[in-house]
Amino acid sequence: MQRPEVRPLRAEEVQLLRALRLAALEDSPEQFGETLTFALARSDEEWHQMVANFTPPSPQAVYVALLDARAVGLVFATDDLADDYGGRVGGLWVAPQARGKGIGEALVRAGLSWARGANKLRVRLWVVPDTFGERLYRRVGFFSTGNQKCFPGDESRRIEEFQYELE
Repeated sequence: MQRPEVRPLRAEEVQLLRALRLAALEDSPEQFGETLTFALARSDEEWHQMVANFTPPSPQAVYVALLDARAVGLVFATDDLADDYGGRVGGLWVAPQARGKGIGEALVRAGLSWARGANKLRVRLWVVPDTFGERLYRRVGFFSTGNQKCFPGDESRRIEEFQYELE
């Protein structure tokens, strides 16, 4: 088995983003604020616009992971609209057959690298508590800010904000 390749999404890879995002929403719906139904209703034009929002010349990015030439994961890296010196990572997902191989951590580190390149001082994200995602983020060096809010669309669930301080 090869080492995973993690790289930025390319402008022509609309179908790749669509396939990965739909697979993530189908596999782990309890982890994402967006629903599979909503994503399936997105038009081709909306998918193209999403890719344009995350590929050059946009300063934001989506990183994809490939293992043995197959796409097996993704993460979004964006500006934090509430903090000029902050970035956000989110939408992290790794295909079930590729889990346990360091791909999630590699994707998170790609998001952190993006933030360093964008001169951010910190990176924040929202995570469902007591999940593999929380354990992964803690292992990489994120810590809880103590902020919590309701899970999008489900008042009975909470999500917690985590932060990573960049050097």
